Amino acid sequence: MKSVFLVASIFIFLLFCFGTCKDSQPEQGLMIQNNSDQEIIAMFDYMPIDKNVRCIKPVTKFEYKDFIRYYCINPYSSKNFRINQSVMDDYDTLNVYGTLYIGVVYRIDMDTMSCEEFKEKYPIKKIWKLTKADAESANWMVTYP
Repeated sequence: MKSVFLVASIFIFLLFCFGTCKDSQPEQGLMIQNNSDQEIIAMFDYMPIDKNVRCIKPVTKFEYKDFIRYYCINPYSSKNFRINQSVMDDYDTLNVYGTLYIGVVYRIDMDTMSCEEFKEKYPIKKIWKLTKADAESANWMVTYP
């Protein structure tokens, strides 16, 4: 009984010392660099973003926190979105346009406008049409502004 406990204890100790739940190296994907003094929200779509008008405002506080964590880019910083070559291959096969559309809005606009006002004004600051070839030639990085 003592030997089973000892082996289990050693196994658990090693698991805590050397085990991890995270990737050892995060997958490099599409990087968006924000060179402005505003927080920006990145939006992604298969369809042209300026033709697919919608409200992006999350409903609950929990959704809002997640949305900001995943899609908001702070001023003068960058964020790695896990959109890589295999994701772009999926866009090529699933998307009749063969393009990933990326739009940017200011976070302040999303926070202060109602959904109706947001849809009416649709305050997109920049739109990129990105094919896989475009992403590769730009070294998987786009810069705002």
